[in-house]
Amino acid sequence: MGNSKKQNSKRPELNINELFKRIKFESKQIQNTFREIEGLLKRSKELMQQLLTAKNNGLLNGNTFFNVAEAPVAPAVPIATPVTPLVQLITKDIARIARQIRILQAELSRQTNIAILSLTLLLVTTSEETEQLATAGFFSAVGAIGRIRSQLQALRDELNEDIVILLGIAAG
Repeated sequence: MGNSKKQNSKRPELNINELFKRIKFESKQIQNTFREIEGLLKRSKELMQQLLTAKNNGLLNGNTFFNVAEAPVAPAVPIATPVTPLVQLITKDIARIARQIRILQAELSRQTNIAILSLTLLLVTTSEETEQLATAGFFSAVGAIGRIRSQLQALRDELNEDIVILLGIAAG
């Protein structure tokens, strides 16, 4: 028992509640980023569909000049339009971004679990060596979470750029 009192007096710089709040804050920030990315992915999908629909409708309605009033109008059959290389590149880029997001989600989950386990270990440990390992594990996980957050932000920015290009293609 004497050791545990000494250990507790050595821990004032390790406020576990503050550490837990930090993890919660980082998790909320990352959840917000995921929501924004999901919205951007949905928007890019809508833009791609609008772009393809506009291209198809342009081909279907482009030759209406030749329609004669007396002639029966044939039902419109959608004609597959070749997708421009730029749209293909953007589509591949969006797919790559989506894959990277899934990978980061898995890594984020793993790092969050490590941080929570480290905090739990800090709460129950009576060994100074275990405390040091748990502290190192926690700060390592928090650092990894910060890097994941930065990577997610970069992916979100890339996705924004792709959407701007898609908007330009759809408008032009």
